[in-house]
This record gives sequence, C-alpha cells and structure tokens, in this order.
Amino acid sequence: METVLIFQDAGARSHIQDAVQRAGFSYVVHTDLDDTIERLYSSSIKVVLLDDERRSGPSSTEAIKSLRRVLPSIQALVLVKSITTQGIIDLIKEGAFDVLADYHIPERLDRLVTKASEAALSYNEQRNEPARAFEPEDESATIIGQSAEMIEIYKAIGQVACSSSTVLIEGETGTGKELVAREIVANSLRAGAPFHELNCAALPETLLESELFGHEKGAFTDAKSRKIGKFEVCNGGTIFLDEIGDMSSAIQAKVLRVLQEQAFERVGGNETIRVDVRVIAATNKSLLQLSKANEFRWDLFYRLKVINLHLPSLRERGADIALLARHFLRKYSSLMGKEIRYLAPETLEILTSYTWPGNVRELQNTIEAAVVQSRGNTILPDHLPAGLVEVDHGAGRPAMTDGDWIRLFQQVVDQQYGNLLHRCRGNIYGQLTSALEASLIRRTLQETVGNQVQAAKLLGISRNTLRDRIERFDMVGIG
Repeated sequence: METVLIFQDAGARSHIQDAVQRAGFSYVVHTDLDDTIERLYSSSIKVVLLDDERRSGPSSTEAIKSLRRVLPSIQALVLVKSITTQGIIDLIKEGAFDVLADYHIPERLDRLVTKASEAALSYNEQRNEPARAFEPEDESATIIGQSAEMIEIYKAIGQVACSSSTVLIEGETGTGKELVAREIVANSLRAGAPFHELNCAALPETLLESELFGHEKGAFTDAKSRKIGKFEVCNGGTIFLDEIGDMSSAIQAKVLRVLQEQAFERVGGNETIRVDVRVIAATNKSLLQLSKANEFRWDLFYRLKVINLHLPSLRERGADIALLARHFLRKYSSLMGKEIRYLAPETLEILTSYTWPGNVRELQNTIEAAVVQSRGNTILPDHLPAGLVEVDHGAGRPAMTDGDWIRLFQQVVDQQYGNLLHRCRGNIYGQLTSALEASLIRRTLQETVGNQVQAAKLLGISRNTLRDRIERFDMVGIG
C-alpha cells in the first residue's frame, strides 16, 4: 500500500486524511518541515501532500523549495481551499507536481497520488542509471545523429564542402536541410565569406525577385532607392535557396543564368552584375516530378543537381530519436531554467515508436512542449501530446486521432498555401480536393490490387462513382 506524508497543522482539515484513506493509501502526518524532511530521508515515501491552509511554518512555495533542494525526487501535491491565479502559478513554478482544489479531492486524489508516485519512482530509477541521463555530447555539432544514414550524410558533406559546385538538398519538411547547408558552408573554402539564406516559398514573386537580384531606384512604385540583392551581397560566398521548388518560372530563368554565367541585372536596371556565388538549394518536393509536370525547368533542375543530397526522414533513422530527444531536453531545460534530466523508459518507447511525419522539427517541438508541461525531473508519457501517447497496440505504434489528422492537413495547407495561391489562383479548392481524391483512389486501388469492389468499400463510395473517378484520373490498369 502506498504511503503519503501529509504536511499540515496539528488537527487541521481532517477531511484530507479521510480522503487519503478512501483512496486506498496510508498516511503519516507531520507539522514541522524539518521533521518532514527527516522522515522522508529514512522512509520509502515518495509523495507529500501540502495543506496550503497551514497557519504556521513556511509557505507552500518555501516548503517546496526546501523539499526539492534536499530531496529532488519527492513529488509535492498542494491541496488548496481557494483558488488564486497567481498562487497556483507560483506553486507550479516552484516545482509542485500538481495543485488540487478541495472540491476536486474526492475524484482526483487517487489518480494524482499514483502519477506523482510514478514520477518519483522514475526519477530514482533514472538517477541510478547515469547513461540514460545526459551523455557527453559534441558541443560543436550543429547536426545531431549517429545512425548509419546520418554518417553517410556527414561523409557527403565532407566530400562536397571543398568544391564550389552547386548542391541540391532534398528531403521532407523538418529533416534539417538548412542545417546541412550551413554545415557545408562552414567546412568550405568560402566559410569566411558572405552567406545568406532565403526561403523562396515565403515571399511573393515580385519581392523574391527583388531580394535575389536587387532593384534600381524607380523600378516600381515603392522602389525609393537602389537595393542590392542577395546574389550581389553574397559575391565570393554562398547563397542558400530554401524551397526552390516554389519559385516561379520567370525567376527560375534568372537563377539559371546566374548559375551558367554568374551574371544578372537588377530589376529595372541595364547594368550586368557579375558575381562569384555558390548556390545551395533545398526542396521538400521532387524537382524531377515537377519537371515532368512542366512546373519546374528541366535545365535548372539539372544545373542544380550537380551534387544531390537526400536527407533521410526521422522514421528512417530511428536510432537517432533518443539521441535527439535528449539533446532537445538539454536545450529546453536550460533555456527554461529547469532541471529536467531524464526521459522515462515509457516516454522513450513512445518517442521511438512514433512515425514523426514532421520529422526532427516535430520532435523538437514535442520535447519543448513536454519540458513546459513537466513539473518534476523526468519527462513522463503524460507530458507528451495525446496523439503520441495513444498507441495502436496491434501495429505497435502510436495511432493518430481525428484531431491529429485535421492538424496534419492544416499543416500541409499552411505550408503550401503560398504555392497553391501562386499556381492555382481562382481554383485552389478544386485543385487541392482533386489531387487528394486522386491520391486516395490510386493508393486504395494499389492496396486492393485493382479490385474495384473492395476499393469502393474501403473508400466508402459507390462502384459507379469509383469507375467515374478512375476514368477521370486516367487510372485504368492500376493495381
């Protein structure tokens, strides 16, 4: 039977003791903080219930400070009679595991004591296994990873860094393309020369053109003075063009000329500017497929992929997930002034079995949020987003909830909206829904090996509707 220590005034608030008994726990009561700490030192008690209505001794925040200073594994639950916003904020900031109002005690005490006990136990287990805490890390590293896939990337960086050849980095969103670009530059002969990054998907066409090539005074309405573009600024150095697949055909032609001739004119100007600039480009799309669809210039595609690096997704480098998670735990614990040193084994199991559609960036955001949520010294499963914790036991991996699917589609639309607006203006809805419908039908026909009856059933549409779509999307023979 779990035992908890109740820290309160003598004879005060007996309903707390009654609630502890009804929840199935035994208890001891102490009224002096020094006695409390001494008892905790010599017992297996892991959870303290602090009665915030005490009239003597230190405040609850001061008591928590003292407990955490000498017994960092002890988890404190603060029981309050009345709620004040700042009071709860202060208690959580000082390290209270949770704060529980009197009217919630009957329904929540059992669960919270159990969770607090698990947190304390996990802390002690982790503390006895130093290798699971903060392993030594190469402080100079900008890219984290020791998997075979990442070792190949490091080797490729070493091979291409000392040349001035154009590099095309391909990979899903969140795989770290910009980090690889910076690492190439840092190890190149141009390391001390100008370096600029530009996201081609983040700017409208006219602004992107001006950012890249500059403009002359009076070139357009708001051109009050001459502007020097990034290609000119980076003369002798390197420019990184992120999401180059979103670049318009007109700007593609001008970039191609820079690659071929190292020359261009500013917008609204006649003077030919000659430069020596190395171009590193990145994309989360297939430029080959875009070129086949006449949405990207073939000649620019071939000129960009003189050296081609493909970054693996996080699910392809599962051995790095724990390493990355601990790296981000260090980072955000330090930034937030917390002393969270451990990832519970159950937490690591969830992290390593998840498919990470958002790759390293999603993992980073997940750990940051978990550090914010954690009130102890260990990241527990409860600190992770619900979509990661809800595991599909049959498949052995976390199942995505309805909300996760909605957020995933929202993320895709948010990321690609600028491109959709540029390419599908006036028919964004039709183009996007048509593309989604075609992809679903094509994939389902492949899954059913061309069996239209099964495919229609899986899709939830009639066979006649399926036949119509197969004809419309020219999918005859798929399966």
